[in-house]
Amino acid sequence: MRLILAAIGVVLLGSSVAWAQTKKAPTAPATRAGVEAALTKEGRPIAPADVQAMGKDADLVLIDIVRDAQASAALRGRAIDALAASGSVVARDQLVRIVKPTQNEVELAMVRRALLGLGWLHDGRILANAGPWLEHDSAAVRLDAAVALALSKNPEGIEMLEKHNRREKDRDVKQKIQRLIDNNRPAQPAPKPVSKPRILPPPPLEGRDSTRF
Repeated sequence: MRLILAAIGVVLLGSSVAWAQTKKAPTAPATRAGVEAALTKEGRPIAPADVQAMGKDADLVLIDIVRDAQASAALRGRAIDALAASGSVVARDQLVRIVKPTQNEVELAMVRRALLGLGWLHDGRILANAGPWLEHDSAAVRLDAAVALALSKNPEGIEMLEKHNRREKDRDVKQKIQRLIDNNRPAQPAPKPVSKPRILPPPPLEGRDSTRF
């Protein structure tokens, strides 16, 4: 019996040590090849868990991909989406840096995805970054900027959309922005119920002025 208990103790001790080692094992650093392989798995949006699974400091690898002009536009775009899914301080700062004036169509597509990422993250800098793009010549760019502001759920962003929509010339864009405004306008507090005037019962007979009858 003692031998059996001793054997069980050894097994349990070995399992505990193995579990502790597994728990304390550091996450392997992300690699360019591994991150690119994860980004090319199309079929669904990138989730925060997907970025974590890429490895330690995956954000830094994603930034390298975004900055790589030799990488395909599709890969760079997915990297921007992954930065938005990460939501880290480093990722947010990079999204802000992407948003800058450009005449290049590929870079403009990157700007649009970065704006949507900032809006989805409810980043407070979305107001200053998306506002100017509401005046862009491209209707598609204006609409993406509007969607980004609506995604942010920021009341000031909705006010910005309302102000812009009063001068928007494209009828289709105007209608879509109006739907964004209607769907994301902050809920107004319910009005306080009006209290009914209190009706006092008549005084008892005794004590009334008998001369009035």
